[in-house]
Amino acid sequence: MHKAKLKDPKYRFIMLGVLVFFCLSVVVCTSQAKADTITLSPIIDTFVYNKAPDNSYGNNTNLMIQGIISPDYRCRTFLKFDLGAIPDGSVVTSAELKMYCWSCTDSCDIEAYHVANDSLIENSMTWNSQPSAGLTYLDQAPFYYNQWTSWNLLTSGDWNYANDLDDNFFSVKLALYSESSQNTTAYFHSSEDIHWSYRPYLEIEYAPIPIPGAVWLFGSGLIGLVAIRKRKNLA
Repeated sequence: MHKAKLKDPKYRFIMLGVLVFFCLSVVVCTSQAKADTITLSPIIDTFVYNKAPDNSYGNNTNLMIQGIISPDYRCRTFLKFDLGAIPDGSVVTSAELKMYCWSCTDSCDIEAYHVANDSLIENSMTWNSQPSAGLTYLDQAPFYYNQWTSWNLLTSGDWNYANDLDDNFFSVKLALYSESSQNTTAYFHSSEDIHWSYRPYLEIEYAPIPIPGAVWLFGSGLIGLVAIRKRKNLA
């Protein structure tokens, strides 16, 4: 490179500008790539009961999950979360559903299933109107008396979270493992419970996609510098 070119004020100005905008692009990329964590409370949580197939339990302070062999009593819990605060296109790196079991007759696994139909209505859902869920569970976890139960919703890899980010909602069904062959009842605190610290919640860690913003910033900087150089050449 010629020394004369290095001493040219126009050339040095352009190179300095390129360096500045490159550094800004790196900052934007780094800041956007940093993972964020959000804690969401359910906007709907209820259970359905085959013993009373037309009853709704949306205002109950408990969420019940049950499987009794004889007579055939089964309870399933449904929850719905608003994902609107998470930007579309984000990469979800962790998703854990947590509920507190305050009473149970025995311990076994509870399975979490994705529900594609988000039209859950808390005060009108019944056993007869419950939506269908996925055939493969997202995760299964044991519950114990006076302890938190946690489901890692990314375990199976069957949750296509991108679709739920697009429509802003995530719904899930909880049922006992092999519910028709169990003799177990579990009670969890619901979002209506006065003990707010024991209410269910969904904790999601996500990272927005940073590339488009950084590329736009860098590209716009280069265009601006070229325009300035042309003006100076014309002057």
